[in-house]
Formats: sequence, C-alpha cells, structure tokens
Amino acid sequence: MNYVAQLAALPERRGIRTAVLLDGDCQGHRIIFTPGLVLGCEPKDSPLLSSLPVLSMIPESCALSLGGRRVFLEVLEDTPRLVLCGAGHVSLALIQMAGLLELPVTVLEDREEFAQRAREAGAAQVICAPFGQALEDFPGSPDTYFVILTREHLYDRKCLEKILPKEWAYLGMMGSAGRVELVRRQMLAAGADPERLALLHAPVGLEIGAETPQEIALSILAEIVQTRRQGQQGSGYSGALLRAAPAGGVLATIVAKEGSAPRDIGTKMLLTPDGQTGTIGGGLLEADVLRAGREMLASGERYRLAQFALTPARTQETMACGGAVEVFLERLDGKDGA
Repeated sequence: MNYVAQLAALPERRGIRTAVLLDGDCQGHRIIFTPGLVLGCEPKDSPLLSSLPVLSMIPESCALSLGGRRVFLEVLEDTPRLVLCGAGHVSLALIQMAGLLELPVTVLEDREEFAQRAREAGAAQVICAPFGQALEDFPGSPDTYFVILTREHLYDRKCLEKILPKEWAYLGMMGSAGRVELVRRQMLAAGADPERLALLHAPVGLEIGAETPQEIALSILAEIVQTRRQGQQGSGYSGALLRAAPAGGVLATIVAKEGSAPRDIGTKMLLTPDGQTGTIGGGLLEADVLRAGREMLASGERYRLAQFALTPARTQETMACGGAVEVFLERLDGKDGA
C-alpha cells in the first residue's frame, strides 16, 4: 500500500503530519506521524526519526533544512464537511454547487418530503428528524461548516442553540436583517456567549446582491471558501486524489514557490497512464510537470525534485504570471506493486 492509500484509510487526517526527504542519498524517505506517535516510516531506520521533535513543533507545511538534508513537512487537514439545517431551495442549490468543490454535504431536515429532495440532489448524508434532536449528538469539528437555512426563526434559534457550543470552522444563518436581529436578541437574553455569537455569519454569504436561490448559494459558498482559505495552515488530499492513489502513478507536490505562481505549497496532482487527477496551476507550468511525470512513468524513476518557472519571457506575453515552483515528483506503487 502506498502512503497516500495509507492516509486514505485513516478515519481522519487533521493533525496528521508527513515528512519526506527531498534530496540526497535518502531521497524519498517518508514518515507519517502525529506529535508523539509514529504511524508509519519507510524505511524503518530513516534519519527522519531523529528529527521528529523539531518536525512536531512546526505549525504549517513548509520545506526546510535539517542536518544538511532538505525536508518537506506537511501538516494535514481533514476533509471539510458542510452541514445544512433545512432542505429548501437554497439548500438544494448548495448541495449541487458543493459537489463541484468536492465538499461533502450533510442535511438535517424534519420533513420527509424535503429530506428526500436533498437525497435526490446529491447530499452525502440526510438525517430526517426534529432539528434539536438531530443536532443533539451531532459532532462538530474544526473542519465542519454549519449553515442554518430553516423555514422560520423558531427553528433558526433551536439550531443555533445546539450548534453554538460545538466546535466549528464556520457558522452562518440565512434570514433578513430583522429576523437575524430577533434571533440574536433572543439568544443573548437566554444567556448565549456573546463572543461566540459574534462569530455568526448572518445574514449569511458575501454581499454580491444575490436574489435567486442559486445566487444565494453561490454567495454562501464563496464566504465559506474565503473563511477556509484565510484560516488554512495545512495541506490536504482531495477526495478524488485519495480515490485514485491506490492504483499508483506519479504524484507531483509543490514544496516551495516564488513570486506569483498560481497554486500554493502542498498542492498536488496525480499522473497515471490514463490521465491526471487534480491540477497544480495549469498552463505551461503544468505541461512541464506532466512531461516530467510521463518520463518517470516510462523510465521507472522513483523520485525527482525539479524547479519549474513561468515568466513573461517564456510566453511572449507581458501579462503572464511570473514565478516559479519547486515540485517533488514521486512514483506511487499500485495495488499490484507496479
């Protein structure tokens, strides 16, 4: 099992760290760990083991030098989850749009007819029960994004009462300014924590003049993406990449960048003989990385660390992005070991 398939098998990935040696005679040595616990190390006697105290203290993904060796450390995030309270028109639009972002959606709805509509729209999970009951034991997490979209303010308040004490990355509530203010006043009068309540995004979504359910859904997802990116300190593996990795291929990861390169450190793309999963920025830069990956597929080369530049001089375009990325390419074994 290659290491990405091993990560895919973990029940959750937040807080998991991986480190890989980028060059030298130990190139490709990798360790998977949490502070205080080694989950995997290849080879078993890798010099990375002696660097665990230092690697455990670094807060975010980066390339660094340890003992004369270059190391790429990744601090992983778990797959984010969108939780919708209510299954009206805006929720249905959110379910469909979230699919484009590979954002799994859980819907809580107390009416079976509406719950069925959420299932048909593509929700990953639908819980049909009274809102208070459904939320009572529903777990929060640093990767959970709650949006309250119920049909009246009494249900809004019931959901807010249950969600507010939980752990979450984002909490939004749809409604007019008057309806939102009414719920806020009622919550404060009932003893809600004013600091927690101040974190509520309400009315929900970025201000783009949205009117239709689809436009409102777009504004909500835009605000969620904004919140997620502003607070992001780690890297992740998309669901598509985790599903494709067991078959093997060449995985390309951006480990360093300069200038205005389009994608950030930790961005990944998997190349297989049948195609690719993910993107590291498109254009000439991605074409160069794909070319290097195909060479590795053909030759059996295990690892390659290379720099790729995208500058106006290359494209003959004065408006082209300037910058460079350093990419680590590694061959992942498939299920059959190939």
